Amino acid sequence: MPTLFIPTTVARFVAYFLRKQQTCFFVQFTLCFGWSTKEALFPFFTKNMINSLYSQQTKSIILQTLLWQGGCLFLLWTVMELAMRWQGILAAQSFPQYRADIRTYLFNYVQGQTYDYFNTHSTGDIASKISGMPRACENLLEIFLLHVTSIGGAITISIILLGVTDGYFAVISVIWLVLHVGISFCWAKMCHQASEQQAMAVAALNGKIVDVFMNIMNVLLFAQGQTELNRFASSQQEEVSRAQYARWMVEKLKICQSLLAVFYLLTLLSYLIGGWFYGMVSPGDFALVPMLAFSLLGMVWWLNGQIPIIFREVGNIKAGLQLLKIPYQIRDKAEARLLKVGSGEIIFHDVSFNYPCGQSVFQHLFLSIPAKQKIGLVGFSGAGKSTLVRLLLRLHDVDAGAIMIDRQNIADVTQHSLRQQIAVIPQDL
Repeated sequence: MPTLFIPTTVARFVAYFLRKQQTCFFVQFTLCFGWSTKEALFPFFTKNMINSLYSQQTKSIILQTLLWQGGCLFLLWTVMELAMRWQGILAAQSFPQYRADIRTYLFNYVQGQTYDYFNTHSTGDIASKISGMPRACENLLEIFLLHVTSIGGAITISIILLGVTDGYFAVISVIWLVLHVGISFCWAKMCHQASEQQAMAVAALNGKIVDVFMNIMNVLLFAQGQTELNRFASSQQEEVSRAQYARWMVEKLKICQSLLAVFYLLTLLSYLIGGWFYGMVSPGDFALVPMLAFSLLGMVWWLNGQIPIIFREVGNIKAGLQLLKIPYQIRDKAEARLLKVGSGEIIFHDVSFNYPCGQSVFQHLFLSIPAKQKIGLVGFSGAGKSTLVRLLLRLHDVDAGAIMIDRQNIADVTQHSLRQQIAVIPQDL
């Protein structure tokens, strides 16, 4: 029986597996943050080169300045390209292992559930969540750890450069950014709820597909192909409706953000032209300010494009976390020991058992099977023959009484050691 720490929130779950490779991911974070320096300083060097061309200095001094500025720009670009290639190599090593750690964790946890759990939950739904959750965590980690941090750094440096040029440029940019982020966060809750509902619909749809193909023999024998197709169509229509609603919520957000971007550019360009008219800005500022402004818009719009992905992946992770919110019904005791079989005597002592639905199977059952005896269980279908074997394997816990092997209560030994000592040939073979 696996004993695992269970992170129950999206952030904790993603971070729990990140810590296993924290050094590697920290290096990637640092390298991506360095990318923001290149992205923001490129317009700055361009501005200096243009101002040099319009200066009153000699051509030799201007040429020397241009070569120095161009050399710094080329060196910065080269270093950042090398850094990003290094980050790519580290990502190629770390992210597959990150997915594998999550997949192994989920598989290990779910396989420790009881027999009843797998009878009452769709196998396809479980498989869909286990296969989809690692990829969702990877996408979310990549967006926040690598892209959001690097773009956040670039935005910060860009606003600082705008402030150095003229404080009003920075103020205009900050006001636009605050309004943009504020509207996005206010809209986020509705988008998140819609995406979570869509993720649940996708998991249910995938579960139905897997279940039909796993039971294809029954579908063929009972000529239920059209019935299953109708059920599939109903589930698919539900997924389509939820997906359309989720995307429409995101599009409404984008419309508001587009209007804000238009007002931002108009305000910034108006002040830039006014500054030129009154001699407050240099020719190079006409390169710096628009380049930084459009760069800011591009980076923020790229982040906007990640919003549907973020909501979708958070929804997928939350759907997967439902697997971890169902506790084990049968657990080994803290002091459970290994089963030691000598002669192999089996005793059912005053055993009572009812199924969760309330159906009574055994009441005060006494049964003794001496060691090295061959016996057969005979009875009508549903009389409890298979249930008796499952109780012996501790696939169910008895409601009262005890089952003992060589005078050892099976509730006091580990489930693994118990099942290692019992050979079973399933009746459907």
